[in-house]
Amino acid sequence: MERKYDYIAWKEEGLWTAHSPSIPGVYGIGETRSKATQSLFDGVDDLLGYLTEIGETLPPARRFVQGTLTVDV
Repeated sequence: MERKYDYIAWKEEGLWTAHSPSIPGVYGIGETRSKATQSLFDGVDDLLGYLTEIGETLPPARRFVQGTLTVDV
């Protein structure tokens, strides 16, 4: 069964971080966005495999909307 999870990625202090809000606690980190995304995929794949193995419910594949806020400070 295939599930699609949205994720976000950002660069901070020279490293990329990727995270899916649907999968709390799992992050991917890498020197490039691609490596961070692959790291996140590996972590999510491992977690979902483990949850399936022990008979737990998988996190719902929620869809998120991306936007930008502009705030006067």
